[in-house]
Amino acid sequence: MLNLPNRGVAVLHGNTLDVYPIGSGKKALTLLELIQRNAPHPVVYTTGGKPLPMRIPEDEWKEYEKTIDHLVNVKGPTGPMLLSPAQVLEACLVLARAHEVCVVVDYVEALLGAKEWDAGCCSSAHTRIILRACDESLKGLLLLVCRHSYSVLHPALRAAHLPLHHIDLSLPDEPTRTRFAGEKASRLGGLTLRQLSDANEGDAFLKQAKHVERATEGMLTARWCNTPWEHIGGLSYVLDYLRNSILPAFKRRDRYSPVGVIATGPPGVGKSIVAEAIATDLGEPLFEAFAGFIKSSFVGENERIMETMLRVLDGTGGILYLDEGDKMFSSLDAYQGDSGVQTRVIGAFMQWLADPKRRGKVLTIMSMNRPHALPASMRRAGRFDIVLPFFPPIDAAERLSIVKALCQRHEFDAPAEALVHLAEKADWWTGADLEAAMMSMARETSGVITLEAVQRSLKAMRPAIPQELMRAMNQVTAEECRDKRLLPHPQQLARIT
Repeated sequence: MLNLPNRGVAVLHGNTLDVYPIGSGKKALTLLELIQRNAPHPVVYTTGGKPLPMRIPEDEWKEYEKTIDHLVNVKGPTGPMLLSPAQVLEACLVLARAHEVCVVVDYVEALLGAKEWDAGCCSSAHTRIILRACDESLKGLLLLVCRHSYSVLHPALRAAHLPLHHIDLSLPDEPTRTRFAGEKASRLGGLTLRQLSDANEGDAFLKQAKHVERATEGMLTARWCNTPWEHIGGLSYVLDYLRNSILPAFKRRDRYSPVGVIATGPPGVGKSIVAEAIATDLGEPLFEAFAGFIKSSFVGENERIMETMLRVLDGTGGILYLDEGDKMFSSLDAYQGDSGVQTRVIGAFMQWLADPKRRGKVLTIMSMNRPHALPASMRRAGRFDIVLPFFPPIDAAERLSIVKALCQRHEFDAPAEALVHLAEKADWWTGADLEAAMMSMARETSGVITLEAVQRSLKAMRPAIPQELMRAMNQVTAEECRDKRLLPHPQQLARIT
């Protein structure tokens, strides 16, 4: 049900281009039909030209025309003149002031946009007309339909103190998608009902990924992963906790599911592939956020993109993955030379993240190397409830588990003695180092990794991170872990720190 106020000025924004199912069947209405069904008064509609009646008796409409006759019947030397945008808004205001009528002004971003060139003339003049309407006592309703995000409107119309009703049409949730388009739609979050009705089984997921990326202008990308747990070696202390505690709660969609998880540890220890395995296990899309949250030089654009990104996540659910989170948010406490844009954008994200109603719906995973670089307000419990420590393989047995998993993932052909020798001699190598070495050997031998190739590689290659630096990073990882049960045995931990 679309709840419209009886009078005043309201702005309707968000998912305005969708179709809306009515009743238990699949009958759908356009936005204008939906407004006509729910409007408290007769509807007058305009997109910038002369206001038009919608299902209004002729005699009643003639009475409305008398009210705005001096505006809509302007005569010129050669006949009737076209109305200017300002005249259209004035006519709408006159109608709403004098009659109990719902005046719908569509595509208002072209008249009231934040950019001066959106309307082909100064939008500030049109904004002043709407601000005056907010201060007056109207008999009817002046409904502004914004086909984009609310943040594209003029900043004066986004002021918190303004008596402007906000009506947000959100993206369809999972039950609505399923009811409208069947079981295939339950995993296609981020799409409107109109897009779901046009999507077929073959390209639906591809369409979802493209839509999410286009709607957020590249800030958010969506992909479906196919990474089973068998492709991950080592990290038994992390994987057991994920599979026995976090993932069952999220699958139940209960209120005990964590809001966010921080995966911290040195580079190359498996944080990203674990996120892919989580998305695979849950059967959810993996949404990856682009590190450059601030990318537009236009006023209001960054806020609009962030609002769209959060709207998509609310509509679809799933896994939000923030790679290199320390680089995204470490500058919050530093000087901002962008008039506070970054603070506002990331502040909106932090407020969204702290909302407990998203427990069991969106799981945010942030991977990083330096958790201490994050502000305390970002990494606190309630935003990120759990800190998972990721360490490099501690002993030869764990390295052997990793190289076996790599053989399965990349279909390497390697005898057992070659894998054992690599695991025993590659001390202080991370999973990424082992993968790079095995890829190098496979290139030279067409996918067959021999013992001789392993011996040559061990003599020629070395790990990416020196041992002393690795010890320091492991020490930071251990200190940031909040649950000691997730740490390795004290003797093993002492060896790597």
